Amino acid sequence: MPVDYLTSWWTNRHANVSVHPQRKYRVYTTRKASAGFAAVVEGMQAYQSILTQAERNGAAVRAFGGAWSLSEVPITTDYMIGTGYTTNIQVGLGASQSVADDRHSLLFAQCGAGVGQIHRELWAKGLALPTSGASDGQTIAGAISTGTHGAAHCFGSIQDAVVAIHLLTPTQNLWIERPSDPITTPAFRDVLGAELLTDDETFDSLLVSFGSMGLIHAVVMRCVPAYKLRMFVEKRRWSDVRDHIPSFDVDGLGLQTADPWHVEVIVDPYSGDAYLRYMDKVAATEPTTLPSPNAGGITPSADLLNLIGALDGLGGAIVPQAVALALGAQFPETPVVGKPGELFGPTSIKGKGLSTEFGMSPADVPAFIDAAMGVSQDIMPLGAYAMRFVSSTSAKLGWTRFGPYTCTIETPMVGNASAQRALYGLWDATLALGIDHTFHWGQCLPLHRPSQVLASYQGDPLDTWKRVRRTLLPQARHLAMFSNKVTTALDL
Repeated sequence: MPVDYLTSWWTNRHANVSVHPQRKYRVYTTRKASAGFAAVVEGMQAYQSILTQAERNGAAVRAFGGAWSLSEVPITTDYMIGTGYTTNIQVGLGASQSVADDRHSLLFAQCGAGVGQIHRELWAKGLALPTSGASDGQTIAGAISTGTHGAAHCFGSIQDAVVAIHLLTPTQNLWIERPSDPITTPAFRDVLGAELLTDDETFDSLLVSFGSMGLIHAVVMRCVPAYKLRMFVEKRRWSDVRDHIPSFDVDGLGLQTADPWHVEVIVDPYSGDAYLRYMDKVAATEPTTLPSPNAGGITPSADLLNLIGALDGLGGAIVPQAVALALGAQFPETPVVGKPGELFGPTSIKGKGLSTEFGMSPADVPAFIDAAMGVSQDIMPLGAYAMRFVSSTSAKLGWTRFGPYTCTIETPMVGNASAQRALYGLWDATLALGIDHTFHWGQCLPLHRPSQVLASYQGDPLDTWKRVRRTLLPQARHLAMFSNKVTTALDL
């Protein structure tokens, strides 16, 4: 597999993080997709050769995929590796590859496979991911490693569907599974030359490790039968919704379905309006009823961060009106039906965006939103607040760790000076409230205040994660290879 590198600037998709690495690698295959695992092995060997070069030259390494993260977790000033050309997927594993009873529902995906690509290939085989993020621009390894989530409150986040991880370090080629959930055969692992490691602590630490324990080359995920989603949107007042959040009282909200799969609340901090966007599962054969984009090109699948980013250039007294118009334009008045890859589908970046995303117990949400609305009123950023609910994760540094449900609160804003001030205002306000909280690893982080980022993980989660990292990377120079600004600032 050819490998080359450039010496050019790298900027993320939302244009808030830039770096000029010494080398920006591309790994791409000369084989056709029909080559199957021969192409997978070729890609693996290419990554191994880069790690060897980095070790020889004393360089740090970071892999990046869709450049979707707003945080600095995927960057280094040394060697950055683009994974976007290693996209091999196999839907269903054969009897010679897997010992699992549900092997036909397993997905093997290389690190650079896009979430949108996975949606399409699974659908063709009558399968689907149990959950996905708000859009499909991420690569699967990046989405998993940062704890990307949706609002499937009965399931969890994307990493919670992973059942096996293929990890490359400078000295090891490891295939990692849970002892209680054997997945692959020795013959399958032999093709990759990988050594089997079955250990829960290693598995749970690797799930959300944002490139800090080695290079995740591939994963196996457990999928579910294909389904479609029926989306409802209702405009309420935050004051009417507020008291139902602490106990996650779905029944008390009076929804149009008795069994919602996805529950989301979007608050306009200026008008006090709250949009309830919720979805239930329907049969895969249900007709799709997605509306065409409106005059502004907005569809129900538009990611909220990019919807708000489209308001770039506005400010002052027009801010409340602009936010109200943007939110009102996105949501259809009647229920719509679509595949997961359509309702959480393609997103084109519109303008510059900034966001930090909190995780917390639903019980703490009303106090947080009250404080956040005060920040908005004071600073007037172009933005809104989006609450979603997911089941807690087993990942050691999984930020959706509150049980039984974590409320995630995204704060999408136009990426300007007001947004920068608002980020600091939100971080300060949350700390002042004394709320136990976490942060999405793929969104803006208060690295100036490491104790705030890590407070919720103190004790076993953080200690285990750090111990596993040092077990996988026992030599100081290998720890340095997979360190960057984020790991250094947080003393990980």
